[in-house]
Amino acid sequence: MSSAGFREKRKLAQKAEILVKFETKERYNNIRQILKKDPSLRNEEELQLMANSQEIVQEIQRRVQRQELVKRRVEEVEKRIVAFVERLFTVLLISIFFIILYHAGTRSALCVKWKSDRTG
Repeated sequence: MSSAGFREKRKLAQKAEILVKFETKERYNNIRQILKKDPSLRNEEELQLMANSQEIVQEIQRRVQRQELVKRRVEEVEKRIVAFVERLFTVLLISIFFIILYHAGTRSALCVKWKSDRTG
């Protein structure tokens, strides 16, 4: 009979843990929505919720900063790639001969030679 009591306690503990996780996630989502709002539009209840959950607010702000940093880096890499492709395109337009090397290693290299139709 003691094992049945133990199972009951364990099930209750698991349910309580699930409920706590759900409440934490709901609070996190609420605070995230509040932070998206303009600060002048926040009401007293929202400000109180944010004041009581400073750790969550700081975590959300850190994540937003990280996302913005990653976004800026991606834009920078995209700009570099576009600039490189434009330079490559202009070089290919003015060249008469060029060689393209594809390789996965030293033994499996493939070389493609191309001669343009125009004579320069």
